[in-house]
Amino acid sequence: MPQLGLRVLADDKSHHPKYNASATVRKEAFDRNRDIAKVFEPIAAALDELTVAELNKKVSADGLAPRVARQWLTDKGFIGAARDRGSRQRRQQ
Repeated sequence: MPQLGLRVLADDKSHHPKYNASATVRKEAFDRNRDIAKVFEPIAAALDELTVAELNKKVSADGLAPRVARQWLTDKGFIGAARDRGSRQRRQQ
């Protein structure tokens, strides 16, 4: 069987968008708590193009639920793990 050579194609026409993460916050919210920027800075820094492309692939190509973003945030320690709904509902009763 002949061996196929793999080639990586360059995006010379800039067809694919750049994934430069940034937060959008209402001015009123920012004015109330300017430390909000400190919370988002490390998240934006961690969301490089490769990471965003991998997360997008998990949803669009691999068919995983959009919850991959929440899982990534949890895995990176930016948010706490989500509790299951049943235990939350029991606590509220």
